[in-house]
Formats: sequence, C-alpha cells, structure tokens
Amino acid sequence: MCHSDKFEELHIWKEARNLVKEVYFQFQGNENEQFSTIIKRTALAVLCNIAEGYSSGSLIVFQSFLFEAEGCCHEIRNFLDKARTRKYLSEEGIEKVGRTCGAMMAGIRQTLQRIDECKQ
Repeated sequence: MCHSDKFEELHIWKEARNLVKEVYFQFQGNENEQFSTIIKRTALAVLCNIAEGYSSGSLIVFQSFLFEAEGCCHEIRNFLDKARTRKYLSEEGIEKVGRTCGAMMAGIRQTLQRIDECKQ
C-alpha cells in the first residue's frame, strides 16, 4: 500500500488495539456478561477490520473495511449510552472508552484521507 508492509505497523491498527485494551479493561468483571461480551466483540471487530482490509493489498478494499471499522466505533458509542443508562460502568470508565473511541474514529478519517491521496 502507501507505506507499511504489515498491518501491525499502522498507527490506526495500534489505536484500535488500544481501544480493545480499554474496552476489555473497563468491562472486566462487569455484572452483565452478555452486554460486556457484545461490546468486547465489537471492539475486536474494529481491530480485525483494519487488519483484514489492509492485508487485502487493495486500497479500495481497505477503504471499505475502514468504513466497517468506523461503523463498529459508532456501535461502541451506542453501547456506551446503554452502559450509562443501565449503570453498567462508571462515568469515568464511559468517558475513557468514549475518548479512546473518538481518537479511533479520527484516526480512521485521517487514514481514509491518506488513501484518497494515494489514489491520486
């Protein structure tokens, strides 16, 4: 692709890994196991979409997977609203995951911009 040979070298993939770590940390031992499992899987989907899309070797495919990853970030934000309403997580925990998710979404947008530049 544009610069890296491995998805593990991508800044955006590292950001997604941080999102997964934060979600797993905040939701460990959560009383609602089903809810915790769903939000953890969604965070993992962000990470996996970036890896799979980048590994395709196609900018167009990578772009498509980044849109999927961004959609997962929106799902996480939705889950955070539910976690707040149902008091599954402290306000501090919700804010930490929310900030990490926001940084992830900004990284996705920046990467999409760079892909457009590479295409030209």
